[in-house]
Amino acid sequence: MNQIKFIILSLCLLFAVGAEAQVAQGRTNSTIIADALAKLPAETPQQYNIVIADLVSTGEEGLLDLIGRLNPPGKESNEAYDFAISGWSHFVSKDDTKRTIAANAFEKALGKSLDKEIKALIIRQLRTVGSDDNIDILSEYLTDDYLSGAASAALVSIGSENAGAALLNALNASNTEDINLHLVNALGQINFSKAEPALINLLNSNPSNKMEGVLLSALAKLGGKQSIKPLKNAAEKVDLTYHKSNAVGSYIDLLTKLGSSETKTVKKETNRILSKAKKQNKNELKIAATKVLLEQPNANASKILKGVIKDGNLKYITNVLQAYPFENDKKSVELIQKAVSTNKSQDVQTSLIYWLGSNKSIGSSSLIIPYLNSNNKMVLKAAAQSLSNIGGEDALIALAGLLKSDDDETVTLAKNALMSIDGDISYTLASVFDNSGNTGKVAILELIASRILESQYNLVYNQMFSDNNVVKAAAANTLKFIVTDENLNDMFTLLEQTDTEYIPAVQESINVALKNLPEDDQAKLVSERISKSNKKHLYYSALANIGSTNAIEQITEAYYKESGTNRDAALNALASVNSFDAIYPVLDIARSTTNKSDLENATNALINIIRRSNQTAEIKYLYLREAMEFAQNDTQKRTILSLIGSTGQYAAMIFVADYMNDAAVSEAAALAAMNIALSNAEFAGEITTDILNKVSKTLTNPDAGYQRQSINKYISENSPESEYVSLFNGKNLDGWKGLVGNPFTRAKMSARELAAAQVKADKQMALDWKVEDGMIVFDGAGYDNLCTEKQYGDFEILIDWKLYPGPEPDAGLYLRGTPQVQIWDTARVDVGAQVGSGGLYNNQQNPSKPLKVADQRVGDWNTFKIRMIGESVSVWLNGQLVTDNVILDNYWDRNQPIFPVEQIELQAHGSKVAYRDIYIKEIP
Repeated sequence: MNQIKFIILSLCLLFAVGAEAQVAQGRTNSTIIADALAKLPAETPQQYNIVIADLVSTGEEGLLDLIGRLNPPGKESNEAYDFAISGWSHFVSKDDTKRTIAANAFEKALGKSLDKEIKALIIRQLRTVGSDDNIDILSEYLTDDYLSGAASAALVSIGSENAGAALLNALNASNTEDINLHLVNALGQINFSKAEPALINLLNSNPSNKMEGVLLSALAKLGGKQSIKPLKNAAEKVDLTYHKSNAVGSYIDLLTKLGSSETKTVKKETNRILSKAKKQNKNELKIAATKVLLEQPNANASKILKGVIKDGNLKYITNVLQAYPFENDKKSVELIQKAVSTNKSQDVQTSLIYWLGSNKSIGSSSLIIPYLNSNNKMVLKAAAQSLSNIGGEDALIALAGLLKSDDDETVTLAKNALMSIDGDISYTLASVFDNSGNTGKVAILELIASRILESQYNLVYNQMFSDNNVVKAAAANTLKFIVTDENLNDMFTLLEQTDTEYIPAVQESINVALKNLPEDDQAKLVSERISKSNKKHLYYSALANIGSTNAIEQITEAYYKESGTNRDAALNALASVNSFDAIYPVLDIARSTTNKSDLENATNALINIIRRSNQTAEIKYLYLREAMEFAQNDTQKRTILSLIGSTGQYAAMIFVADYMNDAAVSEAAALAAMNIALSNAEFAGEITTDILNKVSKTLTNPDAGYQRQSINKYISENSPESEYVSLFNGKNLDGWKGLVGNPFTRAKMSARELAAAQVKADKQMALDWKVEDGMIVFDGAGYDNLCTEKQYGDFEILIDWKLYPGPEPDAGLYLRGTPQVQIWDTARVDVGAQVGSGGLYNNQQNPSKPLKVADQRVGDWNTFKIRMIGESVSVWLNGQLVTDNVILDNYWDRNQPIFPVEQIELQAHGSKVAYRDIYIKEIP
């Protein structure tokens, strides 16, 4: 949490300028502070700065008020106040006037009787806003056991001469080690050199191990010549080896610091360290000492480097080469070039060759090329990579020559080097192709593919007619990287002539080449080839890759017109179209075919299309549910159940629960139901509990024990005030009634009149509304709505609906007896239906149109989630928000608000419509 706060505070400083212009006027400081605390932490940096600017406007009085609200430890949390106070400090840190006001307020607060933890918080703010003016108050806390660390850190942030003097004075007056640790560390951080004698005295007074480490570190930062001897003694005391006091590291740091002011002494001491390190073969110490020597003014880099190379240790050489810019020293470069040829150590050669390559040393190619013939793989690899870095024609020719090697590892090294070498390598590769073995030829083809060398198209294409299957397969996989639309005729010919195993690669190449053409031209060109070919099935994948409406229509037409291989290929192509629109022809095939094989393939296609789509979870569930009707085997059923389990829909949980009764798929169904329920606490209730209890009894997988624990936890932790209940039992119209008038006319009827009217309405309802296959279906000629017997106030309802093709597909839902959430065919542009379903159609005083079109086509299922609270309605259609908290006009009397409680009605509008899975949750 603290890290998140720090990041937010840091980001907000970027937006601080001008924020104060938005401060609200006319409020008391107390009100401003209360409002600000309620808004923190803010969601965006801009909002944050507006809130903090508001706080800062209250001045010193407001800041003291805010500090006064801090609670002593152990009581209520101070998180909000801490966040606000820290935000205040960061906000004013760049404004001298406001920073001073804040610092003065913090000083006054420190003068009050406050808990030490609160004082520590205040002192921490002075790290941000403090100055020399605050040194006196901070000095008072330098000898306080609890607050010394915070006060020392604040003085480090101030960092002035006076701050250093205050720390030193406190150190001289202190006899407590814990306090001295803070003070010594702080003096080191601000490099207060005047403290050197005091720190040396402490170091010579037999300090604890912890204090010794802090003293050594501080002296390494602030020390001068006087500190060399005591730090040297400390390092030698541990025999120049690693110790928890870091004596050697501190000594090296001090020598580095004094390199330019005490040159002779530092050089002498460092050479002594280096000599001992070489004798003890301590590479890390050798490296550190050599770095000190190289960083000295007027260091003889080439002479130092000569000694490093002579040492011969690979780690030592490599680290020193990386630590200093020898490339800027001509003598050093010449030394390295000479050493490559004269030094017999292959470790040394490897390190030096890598260095020449990394620095693209001019003129080094001729020195390195001979090492491509080395029997040492480490040297060979260094040479190949370095030549790749240096580049040039000589390097290119030499590396390409390695591709002719009989050694596979050598060929791979050459290929990797040629992957990144600068320049055009295409013709050099071509020149060695015929003289290379299979490994080399494959490597060349991979290089052509990786570097997209379109100029070598002919070389690659010609390999497709070779008898060498290894090379031929590599060429087939290379084509897609280098083909253009100019090669399409070749590709079409090759597609019909090549061996079966290479057809997918050629098809992929055709797809790539087609992308260079406009979409309409792509489909036209492929259609022309299909019309002339007796192997039509080979081209359907191209149409599928195009994926346009026209292309999908052509594939669909082929399915219905063709037979055998061509027909099967058309269905497979539809399954591979990377567009959700392909689901519609596949659904039509599944709904109409009597061929079990086609139905199985169509179901697989549906599964694949839905699985890879980016549709909402709601839409995926609707189509997966229908796919379940076509599933031909248990594998398909289990896959569908698993996918439904990831949709998170309440109706989906109910749907999959029934499949726990099928032993072949019960485990998949149980997991699906469990995943939905456990991911949605808002689904908790009696129905969900019953399902989860059944899941617990059904599970048999190895993790079932853990899953039952999660189920029990969910049930015990979720006790909702309200839960979803079903409005439709799937069997009959119990709980529903016919429509009598409207809320006003019904209110005017006597009980006897209303009862008589209801009997008549129910008779008409029985004529128009039916239950078919678990759906409520209206297929009558009238316009009488179907109404809930119960009346509802605030609620959330889930309902699936489907319009059927016809002259004027139209329907809707009345909320509290009032029209309506609109449902219609978006193709009916003559009545404005192109705006989509889900709007409040009858609204005049408030918005009536949906925010977007989210409908599925007529004949397919859609789903609403509708929430009504007070007079406001929100509608989600297929998972997309289409009406956002819009007030529903009272259609029956627009001068009156909507009825607080009334019935829900399914609208009949003279066209066929179906509803299913109707669940409602009353909102208390």
